[in-house]
Amino acid sequence: MRQALHIFKKDIRYLWYEVALTLVIVAMLAFNMWVSVLLTFAWCYLTARLIYAEPLPGDRLFWITRPYAWKSLLAAKALFILTFVTLPMIAADCFILYRNGFGVFENLAGVLWSQILIAILVTLPVVVIATITRGLVQLVCTNLLLLVAALILSQWASMHVAVPDWQGLWWIKYSFWMATIVLAGIIIVVRQYAWRKTAMARTLAIGTVLLLALEAMFLPWNPAFMVQSRLSKQRIDATSVHIALDRGRTIHPSNLSPAPKSIWIELPIRITGLADGIDTRTDTVLGTVEPSGAGSRAGISYGTLFPDGGDKYWLAFQLGLSSFERMQSQPATVRTSLYLTLLGNAKFTTVPRGKERITVPGVGRCAVLADTQVLHCLSAFRDPMSSVSVQPSSGNLFMVARPISYSPYPAEFGVSPVFQFFRDVNNRPGPVVVVSEEALAHFRKDAEFHDVRLADFAIPPPRQ
Repeated sequence: MRQALHIFKKDIRYLWYEVALTLVIVAMLAFNMWVSVLLTFAWCYLTARLIYAEPLPGDRLFWITRPYAWKSLLAAKALFILTFVTLPMIAADCFILYRNGFGVFENLAGVLWSQILIAILVTLPVVVIATITRGLVQLVCTNLLLLVAALILSQWASMHVAVPDWQGLWWIKYSFWMATIVLAGIIIVVRQYAWRKTAMARTLAIGTVLLLALEAMFLPWNPAFMVQSRLSKQRIDATSVHIALDRGRTIHPSNLSPAPKSIWIELPIRITGLADGIDTRTDTVLGTVEPSGAGSRAGISYGTLFPDGGDKYWLAFQLGLSSFERMQSQPATVRTSLYLTLLGNAKFTTVPRGKERITVPGVGRCAVLADTQVLHCLSAFRDPMSSVSVQPSSGNLFMVARPISYSPYPAEFGVSPVFQFFRDVNNRPGPVVVVSEEALAHFRKDAEFHDVRLADFAIPPPRQ
């Protein structure tokens, strides 16, 4: 322990300028949230310089002639990061929360979890790369190479890998990524400090990057939804929910734009068996279309639900244009699996016009700014909105706020603890009523629709 403290004090003397600059940027963050990107770069630079004070790759290093125990050296680096990266941000987070009207103790779990996320997603990757590279030039080149590879892979995956929408379930994929980064990062860093086997450490790092890429593209969605279903606040008996084709409804004009060589199909359906005051949202729709005569079935894509009032919905999905032309003139069977989320426990909060902020459950502290005519909300550690539908009613303006994520974690990744949300109120007079809903249940419901003539429900591409 004494040797670790000796190295810690040495690093403070060596990096006092970088430490001072980082602390100044942290202080600036307390008054200006737009310096978050600058602070992230400052953390990365300070961490890299800290590791390069005793570089690990190579055999002709001066510092290895000193009687440093590798455990003391590693402990000193960890103590430095805790002292000059984590603790100042905890203090800054508490001040920012207090300054914006949030209770510090009420959000203490968010403060701690936010720093854990920064350590996993920012600090640890920099430490790993710094332990297997010889200097800042190699570190920057490695990061640029990873960035370019990520962009290329993302573009390729968007064209060749069809995956459901992860929007509400992103926290599960992030959990796998974070577990991979933590496990691999600890193994690489400890091995490098203990044995300085750089070739092996670099091999493990490359393998970790490949594993993260595979998780990003091929992590199965269905098991993730099953996990989310088990975490539901309420249990739903799927057999009590009924979905049927509503053939009497007229197809309404749509501005949906299909993907190349595809066409939109919209089926009018009814969903019954749900309690009053419950809204339904689809996380994804999977299924196939099978002709009654000869021919192979075709898969659907981009399935979703559009509400049409009460228990009426439009089940929309895309079908390949060649499959549609082959099956449009004959009855077909549409088999679907709808992955549904029920939203409820609506809470109504009236936000008057003026500078006073009102706490809106599930959203944050909101005010209708009279000079800009916008609803401005501040939220601690979480951006709570995925969509806000605006509808005037009885002279007031109603907004429905729904969660963007089903994450049980107390914070999302972000440098600043406060998120901002703006929504135009269209210059309407009177207060704004925000209706906050929460996710109550997640379940899967299979439905089949027989004798469907696709030509009757096709939405032609909008005219240019």
